[in-house]
Amino acid sequence: LVATKPVEMALGFTDWRGVFFLLAGLTVLASILLMILVPKRDRAVSTETWGQLANGIRQVFRDPVFIRIAPTAVVVQSGYLGVQSLWSGPWLRDVAGLDQGAMADGLLGIAACMVIGFISMGALTDRLGKVGIQPMTVGMVGMTLFTLTLALIGLNTLPGTTYLWFAFGLFGTFGILPYTALSQAFPSNLTGRAVSGLNLMVFFGAFAVQWGIGAIISLWPEPAPGHFAPEGYQWAFLILAGLQTAGLVWYAVYRKSRV
Repeated sequence: LVATKPVEMALGFTDWRGVFFLLAGLTVLASILLMILVPKRDRAVSTETWGQLANGIRQVFRDPVFIRIAPTAVVVQSGYLGVQSLWSGPWLRDVAGLDQGAMADGLLGIAACMVIGFISMGALTDRLGKVGIQPMTVGMVGMTLFTLTLALIGLNTLPGTTYLWFAFGLFGTFGILPYTALSQAFPSNLTGRAVSGLNLMVFFGAFAVQWGIGAIISLWPEPAPGHFAPEGYQWAFLILAGLQTAGLVWYAVYRKSRV
């Protein structure tokens, strides 16, 4: 939220250096508050050797649950992070034709929908869990809607396609539910390694998505300096939606796990 309209407004009073100095100061302040206010807890120190730690990691990556969930989670969540963090703004500028102020408003709306998604998703998943619906089932529905939304944005054939970005921000949050499924599937001593392993793959994937979209878009000549061709966005987003569809199909057809 802060990185959208608030930053646009702040740039009316300072430059990017001032913005980053302010953010750095707030980060230091938050760290100090955490150190002072959060109570310390005495935790048991792990006695595992490096060899045992490595064996646990191998156990996680070979587990059928991880093999089933990880590809789906990586392509969907990486796509969400990669597009939302880097390419949603340029799309609003180059395809929707919004000016800088309107683009900042659009990004603020996407971020707000993301916050709403995270809050409502937790409550929804908890309520559905009480009637026997598993988190991964909820996640698959949400991730399917997210992939469909991305494909529709890529096609850009419906009136009001720009407003689909709010659905993008909302449904993309369901890509976090595979983490819940993993934490429930592994014993407590392996949960951290399972979640951290998936998280590492997602962030590498997000970088790959950011770079890959840029590589595809650059195949078309720039219609104006600093702008990109709408056809490039179309192909990049549709290819990504295709990869996400493959990830969803993988989870549906892989039957060697209990999740």
